[in-house]
Order: sequence, then C-alpha cells, then structure tokens
Amino acid sequence: MRCGCCCFGLRPIRPIPSPVEKHPISLKHLELRSTVRNSLCKMELFQVYKNIETQPIECEYVFPVENDAVITAMRIHLPDGTILEASIEEETKAQEMYQDAISEGNTAVMTKSDTPDKMVVNVGNIAPGAEIRIEFKFTTPISTELDFWKLYIPTTLTPKAQLQPNSIPLEEIKQETQFTVVNARNCTYRIGMSIDIHSDTPISDFSCKTYPFEWTLSENCLHLSGRFREGNDFIPDAGIKILYKTANSNFPLCAVQERKGEYAAMLSFLPMYKQENEEIEDLQGQRGEFLFVIDRSGSMAGERINLAKKAAVLFLKSLPPGSVFNIVSFGGRFDWLDQGPIDYNSNNVEKAIRSVEKFEADMGGTNIYDPLNSIYSTPPNKALPRSIFLLTDGAVSNPEAVVNLIRQNSKSATVHSVGIGNEVSTFLIKESAKAGGGVPSFVSGLEELSKKVINALEKCLMPALSDWKLNWDAFPAPSPENLKRVYYGDRFILYAHLGPTIPSSMPKLQCYDSRSNTEREFIIQAGISHFTAGDEIFKLWAKNRISEIETGNLPQEVKNSQIVQLSKEYGIPSSLTSYICIQKNSEAVVGEIQLRKIPVAKVRDMSQASVPMASMNRSLKMCAKMAMPRSAAPTVLWRAPDVTYKDTFAFRYTDSRCDEQERSVPKKKKAKKAEKEEEKQIAAEADTSESEIYLSIIKQQSAEGFWSFRQLSSALNIGKEIPAEFANLNQADDIWGTLVALAYLRKNYGSNKDEWKLVERKSIKWLKSSAIPIEESIQKAIEFLN
Repeated sequence: MRCGCCCFGLRPIRPIPSPVEKHPISLKHLELRSTVRNSLCKMELFQVYKNIETQPIECEYVFPVENDAVITAMRIHLPDGTILEASIEEETKAQEMYQDAISEGNTAVMTKSDTPDKMVVNVGNIAPGAEIRIEFKFTTPISTELDFWKLYIPTTLTPKAQLQPNSIPLEEIKQETQFTVVNARNCTYRIGMSIDIHSDTPISDFSCKTYPFEWTLSENCLHLSGRFREGNDFIPDAGIKILYKTANSNFPLCAVQERKGEYAAMLSFLPMYKQENEEIEDLQGQRGEFLFVIDRSGSMAGERINLAKKAAVLFLKSLPPGSVFNIVSFGGRFDWLDQGPIDYNSNNVEKAIRSVEKFEADMGGTNIYDPLNSIYSTPPNKALPRSIFLLTDGAVSNPEAVVNLIRQNSKSATVHSVGIGNEVSTFLIKESAKAGGGVPSFVSGLEELSKKVINALEKCLMPALSDWKLNWDAFPAPSPENLKRVYYGDRFILYAHLGPTIPSSMPKLQCYDSRSNTEREFIIQAGISHFTAGDEIFKLWAKNRISEIETGNLPQEVKNSQIVQLSKEYGIPSSLTSYICIQKNSEAVVGEIQLRKIPVAKVRDMSQASVPMASMNRSLKMCAKMAMPRSAAPTVLWRAPDVTYKDTFAFRYTDSRCDEQERSVPKKKKAKKAEKEEEKQIAAEADTSESEIYLSIIKQQSAEGFWSFRQLSSALNIGKEIPAEFANLNQADDIWGTLVALAYLRKNYGSNKDEWKLVERKSIKWLKSSAIPIEESIQKAIEFLN
C-alpha cells in the first residue's frame, strides 16, 4: 500500500533570504500515526508550531497530495484539550473569514487547493511565545508490490537552514525563480511515528529495512505495530517502505461503510494470472504497439538530442518479439518513421536505428497536438495494447488542448511523458501522463533519460485489463467508461455510492485481458463481513466524482455548483473550496504580522533537478574561483546559526568582484587549471569511446533476443573459439554470443543496468529454450572474458 499523500512534504515557496533576513523556523514537533485496515491506510499528521519571535507571525507552506489520497479532516488542538474542527467553505468566503479572524486578533488556519496534487496551508496570527497544534487526516487505498502489501511513506521533512539548488525537485522549478531547500539531517524539531497494521488473515512476512522501528507482531499474527524507538533522534532522509504479506493479498475485496443511513463500497483486487511455476518476470514481454514521440525542436540541440537518440535505441532494443512500433518526431511539423505500424523484427529495427541516428534538432517550434492527433486517428489493435512515450523539453501554447486530447483517447492508449531540462512545462508533463494513465518523469541530469524511458516501458510489458464494465446497482466513481488500463500487478480500485441499501446481487466486473485475448469476468463478494468503520470511502468516492466533473462536458456553472455541493457534503477540500478553522484568543494578538514561509527538506526519494543560473537572482553570478565540476554539484547554504554568511554562499553580488579574483589568480594556478581541463577532456573522450562500445553491443542484439558470437567477437576484439561444452549445442554461435554479451554488460556496465535490464530479460527468455543453466553459464562467460 502506497501512502501517497506525501504528508511530510512541505514544499518551498519563499525566495532566497537576504543576509539580514534570518528567521527561526517555527515547526517544533511533527508526529505521524498510520493505521491500516481492510485495504485502507488512515493517517493522522500532527504539527506543533511555536512563535519564538517577538512579533506575531503567519506561517505558510505547501505539500503535495497524491491522486489516490484524500484529505478527510483538519483540526486545531487547544492547550486545554478542546478540539476545533475545520469546516469546508467556498474559497472566497474562507479567505474573508481568515482575514477577519486575523484582523480581530484571533488565530486561524486555512487551506487552498489550486490543483488536486498540492495544498497550501496558512497558519495566521501566532502570538509571540504562543504554540498551535494542527492535525490533518488523510486516507489512501492499499497498493501492492508483487505478492506483498506495501506501505510507503515519503518523508520530505521541513527543518531549517540549508539551501541546495542542485537538489530541488524539477516540478518546483517553474513555480518560483528562487528556492529555500533544507537538509533533512539538519532538523531541529522532534519527530514521532507509529504504524499499526490490522489484517483479517495472519501476517506471514514483513520487512522494513534501514529505519529504527521497534516492531511487535501479535500472537495471532493479525496485528503488526511499529514505533520509533524511545528517545530516538533519527530523521528519515529517504522514503519509509514497509512490505507485509497475508493470505488474502491477492484476493478481491469489497469494503463497505455506512454514513447517515447510506452505504458506499470500495471494490479492490489484484489482476495477476500466472501459472504455478511462473515468475513475475515470465509475464513480462506482452506484445503491444509502442510509439516513441520525440521532440526535435531547436531547443533539443546538442547533448539533449544525442541522449534522446540513445534512449530511442535502447527503447527499440527492449521491445518484445511480436510487437509493432513506430517513431514520430516533431517540432513545428511532425514526421513518421514509416506509415502505419512497423513489424518488430531485426531488419526493421536496424533500419529504424539508422534513421534515428540521423535525427537533428532541426524542426523548429514545439507542436505536440498534431502528432498525437495523427496517432489517435488510427484505431488501435485490441490485441496489441497501445503505449505512447512522449519526450519533450519545451512548453506549448495549448497545453490544455493536448491534455484533453489525451484524456479523450485514454481508453485506447496509455501515455507516459518525460520532461527534459528546466524549461519544460511541468503542467504538460504531469497532466498528460495523468490523463493518459501513465507515469510522468522529469530529467535534469540527462544521463538519466534512458533509464526513465526504460522504467516506463517496463510497466507496459505486463499484460493489461481494459474496456471495463460494471454490472451492479450502484453509482461508481470513476465511471467504468473512464477507467484506464490496469496492468498485471497493479491494484484495481473502484468506489461506488450504493444509496440507502446494499444491492442483493454481488458486483460483477467485466473486462478484456490482453494476455489471453479474451473477455474476463470477476464477481466480488460484498457483505456485512467487510464492513469498515468510518466514512473515508464516501470521501474517496466524492474526490473521484469531483475529478470526473472537472474534466466533463457540463457547463462551467453546473460544474462549479456540483463540485461545491459534493465538497461541502462530504467535507473534503477542492479547487473551489477550502478548510477554515478559527481559534478565538482570550487576548487579541496585536502587532504587525510577519509572513514566514516554511522551506522544504531535501530527501533521497524526491526527484532531482539542477537549478539553472537563470533561475537565480540576476544580480548573483557564480565566481570562477568557487565553481565546481559537474561531478561535485555546488551546495549553497543559507546560514545556520554557527556559520557566517561569507563562508556559506558560493555566489557574489557583483560581476566585477569575480573578475578581480580571476585576474589575481597566479600563473601557476592557471597552468594547473589548464592541465586539469586537459585531463577532463581526455576523460570525456574515453567516456565517449566507452559509450560507443556499449551502444554497439546493444545494437547487435537481434529482435528475438540473441547475439551472434561471430559478430560480437569482432566488435570486442576477443577470441573467436567457442568453448567445447557449448560448441555442440544447437545454435551454439547464438547461445555463446548471448552469454558473452550479457557477461560483458554485467562486467563493464553494471552501473547502467536500469537502461539494459529489459534487453537482458529478453535474452534470458530466449536462452531458456536452450535448457542450459543460465546463471552458471553467464559466470563462465565472465571467466572467458577475464
């Protein structure tokens, strides 16, 4: 189960502070309580803020909320034990109430959700010395990893005082031109965490690596609890992942809740049809139609287009036999590699690679709509699920039109989008993938481009279920016609409002299975045994219903009215409504309120992006003396209490100061610098040579998954004689060539494994027909190379 709310993820929204503008962060304590029951994870997040300044303050922060999570409540806890419950109001009214409360000397908390994936929280008018305790509640459905339930908690924390521009998530780059990002290990506040997992069937296995939890499993194995050790000062700097296994991990489930005399249900199951001795990897290799849509606009010139071409080669070589493919390149116009789907065979792949290698960034502007529209104009083959992989580094003038086009065709194709560089439209990348049921990725370090593409492709190689139909007397959300493709291993989830009675018939789901090329039917048991306390299923249904309304075709006035009505009725925030909670102070807070925007902590599970110099204050320019090589990205610190300003900033205020320092560098140092530059150039040429060998090996693999040893031995300049124990096998040249190629890749390019993992899997599948001990044989090939 993925706890996707990013409940610690307080995102940066303030500029780089000036040297004289140093303020203590007011977050003093943070606690998270997670409870898992009946395929739902309910979380309570407590934050304690204290104003240790001499004037009233207002805190503001942002944190992301995943698509499948819903915020279910917000509260203020008073020192005397009183709990103030927030109400849902239309955004304009909530803002008025918030401003009125502050002007009257009271304290208030308000949220705002401009987009479904993030929420802005304002905590207004905290008096000097005063403390305020805020509680948020979240709910998210269960996710799975293979045969395990998975609880994943991203820990983007918010302590104080370190700016790291080379670690800022790419999606934040477009929001502000300057950032405040802090190091999770520099936390000055306390953190508490507890996890309680309740299961209807015994928990047979569980794991949580790295983190200092104390785990307790009940005697009947139905309850697993974890706590941070007493007095522990550990601060997580990467996501916390807990895996646990039960007998019903893969069973269909219909959980039911009752609220005000009505019922709601959550239908959930894991589509996974494998034979008794089949491994998950055996299921990969689903034939399909794979379309690589690559940006060739002018801004892609240089390293970007070269690495995009490398990604295209790895993409082509990773496709499964029996598939069809095509490549569409675009700029101001677009070109197909060939008309219609291209059969996946060695000859066609070689021709495609030769064409791709000639690509240049010479097609003008960025028009994504037309190539996508051209793709959608051709109906897909139901037996070959269509997947689109979009690579772009730019923005378009009509992002909403592009997203709507993808959404309208989401049943016929999955869209994965990869944004390259810091100028890319984050709205376009995130929303196009969301509309197409795919995964958005952002790439700043261009060497990661191929990895991102292959990771997206990996999911598409699993069989999938599509064309959903629901036979049940219920009001589902999302509607079956809006359900996207569900791959084997991904959990299917559907929410349904049942009205005043639970239907007597069981919910029946029908869909098309691409693996068997047949229609499948699932009947899910619903009944009193699966009753779950609370009303979270109602709230999850309402959130999904609001999402459907927002993207529907109703008049805007009708949409707004329905969204506000659902939001208020079920107590969840939306783009038109906000939480508002007011604490009436016994003594009015007086004084000018100072805004304090809470920074974000960088942790290892956040996406990374470099910040371009253009994103910094224009008056700041990196000094040549302070510049660092790319391999050692510069870290710029906002001064902590024990460091001075001049020691921490790697920037100067004027160009002339940098010029003076440059002129004062002694000649010997300049000579050393020139020598280092020459060494760098030699190393870069060696890297280029290694890259050419690497790609040469990949290109030699056949579409079926084997290598010819005769061809490979010439490329690697190794002995041409096949060892005796392999020489008499049928297809000995191909078998030994494949073993040597895999051995060479493992031995020399292990760090690139994420790029060629699908190439390897295809080869191992091919080797299985030869009945040789594969891993043992690869080891012998490694010895041969040594």
